[in-house]
Amino acid sequence: MGTAAGGRGLTLRRAYVGHAVAALATFALLAGGLFAYRRWVLPFDGALTALLLLAPVTGFSLLTPFLRRRLAGPIGDLVEDASYLAVPVGFLWGLLTWGLVALRCLGLWRAVSAVPLGALWRLMPAPWDLGLALGVSVLAVAWGLGEASRVRVVRYVVGSDRLPPGTSIRVVQISDLHLGMVNDRAFVARLCETLRGLEPHLLVSTGDLLDGPPEGLRDLAEALASVPHPLGAYAVLGNHEHYAGLEEAMEFHRACGMRILRDQWVPVGPLRIVGVDDPGYLSGPGRSREEAELWGSVPEDGVFTLALKHRPTVHRCSAGRFQLMLCGHVHGGQIFPFTLLALSAYRHSKGLKRLKGPFEGSLVYVSAGTGTWGAPVRLMAPPEVTVFQLVHRSSELRGEEAE
Repeated sequence: MGTAAGGRGLTLRRAYVGHAVAALATFALLAGGLFAYRRWVLPFDGALTALLLLAPVTGFSLLTPFLRRRLAGPIGDLVEDASYLAVPVGFLWGLLTWGLVALRCLGLWRAVSAVPLGALWRLMPAPWDLGLALGVSVLAVAWGLGEASRVRVVRYVVGSDRLPPGTSIRVVQISDLHLGMVNDRAFVARLCETLRGLEPHLLVSTGDLLDGPPEGLRDLAEALASVPHPLGAYAVLGNHEHYAGLEEAMEFHRACGMRILRDQWVPVGPLRIVGVDDPGYLSGPGRSREEAELWGSVPEDGVFTLALKHRPTVHRCSAGRFQLMLCGHVHGGQIFPFTLLALSAYRHSKGLKRLKGPFEGSLVYVSAGTGTWGAPVRLMAPPEVTVFQLVHRSSELRGEEAE
């Protein structure tokens, strides 16, 4: 009892810090827009209206940890869920507010009014345009809730002459479930049903399976462990496992039936699997040296090498050492317009890429992620489970997408 209570308290404190930071960032973003609105556009009514609309949306983010301690059952769950949804609503509303402020301050509304949609603009003068912005944000998040719950299956056929003739191995990748902060047990049940239907020979997880302390997640671990995978289940840690606590995270992976590879490689049937550890908070020369030592230990003996790595960074030390690398971490941006930022954050940020130069003959796949971080919302970045059919085939056909 004492351990469970302590774990719950840790979850609440961690949630409070995360929500507080997100709420303060939202307020800061909106405050700048409201200052511009009040200073240059509408001296009073616009700012007042925006504040009245903003308060009930983002207030949950700060009040939830206190309310959750006093409310139990469905009401408490509803309040907690509302706090998660308040953050993306606030951020989207802030971005739209900035856009409206820019249009008005720069006089661009005159150009907008010249097109057919300008009629809508003329019907929504300040401050009612901010209400429209909030309405659009709420609808976008509502759509994102549904998008996050519908996990699509993406299939690829990867051929290699490094595989023995007649080989056909089905590798199923999950990534970035972030179990622990938002625990949708129905979602995990549907995911496990999908995984069973895919009949994986090999199940792999490319990090951030866990997010927060694993107390109370035993049933989720048992559900994942029940998925058959004749060649085994392997995982690498992500940055959020470091935040949750390494020992607890590794124990949870073992309860899920997964073997963690921390800068290790193992033979699995006709394959070799290399697991690159995530640095967590740490990076720099020390981490680069450790990764270089790992790749230096991988034999160059013509065996097909499958690499698992959370962050989609490919270092020169791995050139020629792997044929397919599976990554996660980016979530495809998760919520538009952050999907655009994700494209600039990493050289390989989404989908299957053929590498060139010293990496010629190697493929990198960056998953859009299976779950969500923070709010259970995805917008223009649908979640996925990825299936790779590894077959013996001429190298010219590697990375062919399956229809």
